[in-house]
Amino acid sequence: MNKLAKRLAKFSKGLLLKELGINLKLESGLTFPVTSLDNWNLINEIFVNNEYARPLDSIAGGAPNVAQVCFVDLGANNGMFSLYLVNRLRTAGFNGKIAGLLVEPASLCVAEIQSKLLPQLGASSGCELRIAHGLVGKRAGSAVLHLHAESLRNHLDCSDSPTFRTTIGTEKVDYVDLEKVAAWLPSIDIIKCDIEGSEFSVVANYANFLGKARNLVMEAHRDFGDLAGLQSSIMSCGFNRCQVIKDRPDTPIWWFSKV
Repeated sequence: MNKLAKRLAKFSKGLLLKELGINLKLESGLTFPVTSLDNWNLINEIFVNNEYARPLDSIAGGAPNVAQVCFVDLGANNGMFSLYLVNRLRTAGFNGKIAGLLVEPASLCVAEIQSKLLPQLGASSGCELRIAHGLVGKRAGSAVLHLHAESLRNHLDCSDSPTFRTTIGTEKVDYVDLEKVAAWLPSIDIIKCDIEGSEFSVVANYANFLGKARNLVMEAHRDFGDLAGLQSSIMSCGFNRCQVIKDRPDTPIWWFSKV
């Protein structure tokens, strides 16, 4: 009964948000229509909790000295991190070009990026964003993506964690080769990685790619591997500093940088 009540409550909130037609309006003038509870949860995670503020502010601090800022978003979801990054840089006074690669496996999320985000962040806004629809981790092949009612919990492996157990469907998705799809970027100022356990495969298969970035922000997931070993492997990619943005025992957020 409690589970049913929670589901009904979530459903009702989602309908209310859709009916209200709320638009998230940012300081830079960018907007994002909030049409679902999923949108609302992502806004709270990124904009309200400000989980990525410190690394982005460090980039913004050096941005006046460069003509372009480049980023890669692994697990782009509906593009909220890209919106946050552009808004943060623009309000800090950076008027140069912003180039970004958004990698996302879920078709519904890709469609939302295309309909809500890309129309605002095109060439006229000084941005060039490209989407790669696919999984990251392995260099080739495909896998089944387990879809969650909250898309930020979409994942590959059905672990024993209650967080990842409940799914609403599946989607077969091909892997993309990160080095190929990101080859157009001249440099990488920051990689954001929130891919629900697949970070272990990314670190194992793309050490050279990760090492090209000046900054890496990653949410790690203990359910899928050894966190201490993962942290050590990332440091060996050429980073010399690791700061804990969110000190959670099972899903910490780390910021790796080269200082």
